[in-house]
Amino acid sequence: MAETGPLDIVIDDGSHISKHVIGSFDALFPHVRPGGLYVIEDLQMSYWPSFGGSEEPQPGTTTRVGMLKDLVDGLNHRELTDRHPRPPRSTDALISAVHFYHNLAVLEKGGNTEPGAPAWLVRTMAGA
Repeated sequence: MAETGPLDIVIDDGSHISKHVIGSFDALFPHVRPGGLYVIEDLQMSYWPSFGGSEEPQPGTTTRVGMLKDLVDGLNHRELTDRHPRPPRSTDALISAVHFYHNLAVLEKGGNTEPGAPAWLVRTMAGA
């Protein structure tokens, strides 16, 4: 990145194989400047087995949609309760918004430091 400096926008329209898209995100997102955008196209491939996808629900991070779902959890990480602990991710404090469109996601890089609900607010059901 010494030649270009921080990136304003990355549009990933690459190999379409989920593990490659996830690898590109891991390599490039750290170089996006605060206020910059990271765009992932062709989300439909996450549902196609021939591209490493699955038609089953995707709670993990092995497909690009699964990765994006995890990033949404990270966006709201301060709201998660101890009943379902989630290990912190390096991106939790670095993504300020996630926008979804048909087969496209746009991530905004920015500070995500807002506090969660106040400690006195009960967030779990009694007896649950």
